[in-house]
Amino acid sequence: MNRSFMHSRKFRYGSVSVALTAIFIAAVILVNVIFTALAQKFMWYIDMTSEELYTISQATWDALEEVDAQVRILFCSDPDVLEATEMMRIVYNTALQLEERKPNISVETVNIIDNRSAVQKYTSMGSTIKTYSVIVESGTEFRVLTIDAFYTYSDTTSEEPWAYSGEKKFVSTILSVTQAEAPIACITNTHGEGFYDVSLLETIEDAGYIIQSIDLTTTDIPEDCRLLVVFNPQTDFQVKDGVSDISEIEKIDKFLDGNNAMMVFMDPNTPEMPNFEEYLEEWGIVFNRELVKDSANSVSTNGYSIVGTYTTDEGMGASVHKELRNTRTVLPKTIFIETGHVTISDSYSSSGDYNSNGVERNISSIFTSSSTAEAYANGEKVNSATDLDPFRLMTITYESKIIDNERYQSYVVFCPSTQFSISNLLQSNTYGNNELINSIFRAVGKEYVPSEIARKPFAQLDIEGLTTADANTYTVVLTVVPTIIAFGIGLVVIVRRKYA
Repeated sequence: MNRSFMHSRKFRYGSVSVALTAIFIAAVILVNVIFTALAQKFMWYIDMTSEELYTISQATWDALEEVDAQVRILFCSDPDVLEATEMMRIVYNTALQLEERKPNISVETVNIIDNRSAVQKYTSMGSTIKTYSVIVESGTEFRVLTIDAFYTYSDTTSEEPWAYSGEKKFVSTILSVTQAEAPIACITNTHGEGFYDVSLLETIEDAGYIIQSIDLTTTDIPEDCRLLVVFNPQTDFQVKDGVSDISEIEKIDKFLDGNNAMMVFMDPNTPEMPNFEEYLEEWGIVFNRELVKDSANSVSTNGYSIVGTYTTDEGMGASVHKELRNTRTVLPKTIFIETGHVTISDSYSSSGDYNSNGVERNISSIFTSSSTAEAYANGEKVNSATDLDPFRLMTITYESKIIDNERYQSYVVFCPSTQFSISNLLQSNTYGNNELINSIFRAVGKEYVPSEIARKPFAQLDIEGLTTADANTYTVVLTVVPTIIAFGIGLVVIVRRKYA
């Protein structure tokens, strides 16, 4: 190489430029590596998703404010595996945010393929542990969840979720493992009860209840049970009749003497059950198996998927969804499919009141039909609704009584449509059935129900949670702005060199 060129101004300045460029690139890479590591450790992220998937809502922090027990959240894969899958990454990120803000919550990961013994104790109750399992543990209590439990699907056959419900799932699970006496919901199981799917049970579980099935012919209702669910029974409930000295009705009545609640789902096809229906009449409920049709207010062409009308009086029924009505500009449609209706029993006044021997009861409508609804029996129209007397599509009976100077409050909620709780309704962001059931839990329950923690419906996703419009905007900004900056810097350098 020519020695004069090596000592020339051009070579010296060129070498400095190359060296400075190399140093600058190395510095950028080093800063990026350090910042990435710090960002992962201290959660330095900006949530640019329209649904705020990576931002925990204030409702979640409020729900966990009083929880001070130690909680361990265990993921069954290494962090790099969790980060590689979008569904797992969102859940993992939520858990890390909980850990960052709540000192009593810790997040751990374990590779169960290499270390199966680390999760052996969680399989003792029949749980199956997979690489996509999430275990929430506090003390001796634990719950094993699958990744699907943190998402909401439109129905049981859908493979793609339409909403993220991870915050609510974490809250309900943490509450259930940390509560000293978690509330129990008992489901009767010896009367041919059959669920269309598990959506209602999942809704009850997400509300913070521990679900147990119960045979009232052999078992008393547990003292820590707060909710009894009777869903689509096909045979009557047993009473003392000279043959049997066991009465299921007496057990239910004793249960409702306390601060408890019962929910009953029946429909026009439910067989007649004299014992059980006679007991319901004591709570003001007369079940009419007439099939209600309302072509003017239906989401189906046959008129049997009726849009319920929210009651707005000052009764208990209206108070169930009062908060929902006050906070929504447009109320979600609550659907009753192939529903019967309720009339008030003769022992109650026209306003739904009953008062006898210190026991006060009142039955009121949560939902009614419109005035255009008609009722059919054996294919013939037998009844018509009016403005003053619409069909009652869901009722709640409230009882108040004083025993030994202590007041007890109990509730019976009756829904004459078993299809009210199918997955297409409970897991849809179009309809209000799920929100209504959670509102009922809040109205009748004594324990906290995290119903105000909203699911986060996905927008049309293209790139890592960004909408197409957002992605286009960020692409333009990140492409054009650095180019302009670089061009400006280059122009300044050229001008300065020219006139140096």
